[in-house]
Amino acid sequence: MGDEEVGKRKPVLGLSLLLVVVLSLTGFLGGGKTSGDKVTLTVAITGEGSLVPKVGKHEYSKDTVVDLKAEPADNWQFSHWDGDVAETNAAETSIKMDGDKSVRAVFVEAVDVSTALSSLTAEFVAAMEAKDAEAVLELFASDFEFGAFVEKDLFDELIDNQMVPELLDFIEDADSKEDFLYGIEMFPGLAELASELWDAYAAEGADHPEVQRLARECSLYVLKIEMILYLAQDPGDEGVGGIQAALSAAADEDNDDELPEQIIEWIENSVWRDETLFIPVEFFAHFLNMVFMAPDLTIVPAESGPEQIGGVWSHALAFQPSEDAEPEAYLEAVLRFSQAGDGWQIQGFEFDFTPGLQDMFEDEPV
Repeated sequence: MGDEEVGKRKPVLGLSLLLVVVLSLTGFLGGGKTSGDKVTLTVAITGEGSLVPKVGKHEYSKDTVVDLKAEPADNWQFSHWDGDVAETNAAETSIKMDGDKSVRAVFVEAVDVSTALSSLTAEFVAAMEAKDAEAVLELFASDFEFGAFVEKDLFDELIDNQMVPELLDFIEDADSKEDFLYGIEMFPGLAELASELWDAYAAEGADHPEVQRLARECSLYVLKIEMILYLAQDPGDEGVGGIQAALSAAADEDNDDELPEQIIEWIENSVWRDETLFIPVEFFAHFLNMVFMAPDLTIVPAESGPEQIGGVWSHALAFQPSEDAEPEAYLEAVLRFSQAGDGWQIQGFEFDFTPGLQDMFEDEPV
């Protein structure tokens, strides 16, 4: 075959290849999608809202991933999808059409958030006043936070105007580093930070920024310990003066000066965020025991009702141990809420160290 004949055949060969590709794409040679590869998605709705795709039957090629979107009508809210969708609780999700499928979007009538949270607060109050710890805990989210808040003015007074100066005076009066560290060894976990503070003070003096920072950190740690010890007191003891007695009773009789391991763990795992000390949630049981010991416990929700501040819903409460209690000695608290599916849960409980409580604290030091 000459070169001239080969050259003439090239266009014919190219045309043949093109024809094979076209036939394959159109299904004549057995490739691609045929009418047998079609599947049906049936979309339904409960409640009121709009859907994409719309309610009805829709045909797709097999293995297509179809995007789903649910938008509630006024005064309704999306609840969930029924069917083999990727995320049942997401208003926007998807479904893989590997066969005939059915989905249903479920909408429920919207409940005013404030009304819903007032109802949840009422459940909390009723469980607390009934002294039913199990019922209280059922209202909490799994990642519930328990915190003790110190009013900012009081916090600044304690840390900056009282504890830091007293700590620096203590260093000034100490005969040696060993003498200083011996004086603070009653505070578990503070030795390393206190050692840094001593070295910085010896090198730079009291007014150096690093010394002030370390002194503040030490003071925060001491305040953390004192607050936890205050809360960990045996509710059966009279007043805050019973703290050390309760701790000694809980500790090994041969080591009365040592704190129980559980309390040390609470101290190590609690953290300051601004003026709020967040304590491990296991500690909440002790708080409940303390509150449940109060006679004629009355909890009064704020008349203003639940409020949304910075996107977070909360409800203030006042704990009144008795009708004769001084207002400034009341335990003030805030419930923080988070949405859980169709309802709400208590996300956090934070109470205030009010001036009245702080006066009691200072009158009976640990």
